[in-house]
Amino acid sequence: MSFRTSEPDLTVSLGERAQLAIWQGGDEAALFVHGWSGRATQMLPFIDAVNGNRYTRYALILPGHGEQADGPAHVGDFIAAIRLALDFIGGP
Repeated sequence: MSFRTSEPDLTVSLGERAQLAIWQGGDEAALFVHGWSGRATQMLPFIDAVNGNRYTRYALILPGHGEQADGPAHVGDFIAAIRLALDFIGGP
């Protein structure tokens, strides 16, 4: 079975401005978070490298980023989005 990450299986909204791209797979979770001025697509080589049979892979699309950047963001927005993602996934 191939787990190429060209497109996520699902993308969900987290709060008002963040999104979580999901590649469904195994029972364990791997969360990928890009850096400041980055983007979730930068994580694709890393997401591809993680065993999709073992892990469901998540890529956080942070506020102010993504296809429709919705204005400026600050570190507090990033922290809140990471917390929302961990709540969605079910923990660290």
